[in-house]
Amino acid sequence: MLSWQPATVVFLAGGTPPYTLNFGRSDATPVSQPLDRVAPGFTAGELRQLEQALPGELQSGHAAAAAESAASLAARAARQRTYLLWGVLLLGVVILGGMAWRLIGQMRAAKNS
Repeated sequence: MLSWQPATVVFLAGGTPPYTLNFGRSDATPVSQPLDRVAPGFTAGELRQLEQALPGELQSGHAAAAAESAASLAARAARQRTYLLWGVLLLGVVILGGMAWRLIGQMRAAKNS
């Protein structure tokens, strides 16, 4: 069995808690940053005095059942909006085509009378 316990974990993302630490995703992008960039001007002693996060119980599941990231949710919502807008546009074109067809028919009927 292989195990590793990190000395320090620094969260780079903000937002409202509770936070979830995901690991083991093959498509996860690394975001490691040097500590002096994340906490500039802090000494090692000051960093040890900061609030400590306590790990919760490990929740495991299949990789396919893992929660989607905010970026993938936003991308999916953008695609749905794009499809909806194209649908509305095509519906408008069909309606305008029907109106034009009807007007052409009325003009032909008036010409023949």
